[in-house]
Amino acid sequence: MTPSHVRCRRPAIAVLVLSTVVAFGGCSGPDDAPTPTAGDAKPSRTPPDMTGVELTTGPKGQASAARRDLAAKLGVAESDITMVEARNVTWPSSATGCEMPDRGYLDVITRGTLVRMRAAGREYVYTGGPVGALRLCEAPGRVQKPVPGGGLDET
Repeated sequence: MTPSHVRCRRPAIAVLVLSTVVAFGGCSGPDDAPTPTAGDAKPSRTPPDMTGVELTTGPKGQASAARRDLAAKLGVAESDITMVEARNVTWPSSATGCEMPDRGYLDVITRGTLVRMRAAGREYVYTGGPVGALRLCEAPGRVQKPVPGGGLDET
């Protein structure tokens, strides 16, 4: 007669062995790989037609998106907004240019974008990080000063 603790281990061991065989059974070494031939060439990927699509990457594209956003918020025409500055910068923290009170930020140099615009006698500042849309830095937020000299490549 087999003790009960041995009977319980057998299915567990069988499951472990089976899952190992399944997990590693399909793996093959580098010697098993087929040798590529001239007929195996992959077709080149042609980018989609981007005619008429405004890209919002880089400071100019992000500035256009920020101008549209500000015009919508103020209820004015985009032509009523003057672009003062749009450039890549390096921010001194993860606040990416707009520190909000009672929030914690990492003191880490972060690439980003700064856009300044003027409308109706007032200046508006949009800031952002390396990805995502820029955001209007409004009170109670405080606009950070970019790191002098950049600290990172600002191209």
